[in-house]
Amino acid sequence: MTKGSRAYTGRLIALIISTAAVVFALGGGAYASAHSTRQAHAAAANLTEHTLNLINGWQSANLGNDTGRPRFAVSAGVVYLSGSLKQSTPAGTEFAVLPSWARPGHVLYMPIYTSQGVLGTLQAFPNGALVVYSNNPVSAPAFSSLAGVSFPVGA
Repeated sequence: MTKGSRAYTGRLIALIISTAAVVFALGGGAYASAHSTRQAHAAAANLTEHTLNLINGWQSANLGNDTGRPRFAVSAGVVYLSGSLKQSTPAGTEFAVLPSWARPGHVLYMPIYTSQGVLGTLQAFPNGALVVYSNNPVSAPAFSSLAGVSFPVGA
């Protein structure tokens, strides 16, 4: 075997090993992702949703948007919010109060989608108060989405 063919063989073996490592890594990640997704779907099937009692002139924005009424659920120590809301008459940024068994342990600030794609903020307080606002003062009252918001209870 010549010096050039040995170098070529060495590179070829290194390439095969590298390719195999990538394939196994991607395959393992795909398995873990699929396994996690199955667990998440199983947990979601066991959720009991509760209606958020809206205050300060806030109301569901479901009509016309088909985004769901504002709700919450608790599973394995995590609160999940869903739906959307709006406020026709300004009367405060607090829109609901969570029951004691669904409250965070400290103030949380979470990003949300508001009207016209403006980034908004949802604050959850240890006393259960839920508040929404945005840098554009009309965006959060016009439409605020609770979709995808979750946080740990008491943490």
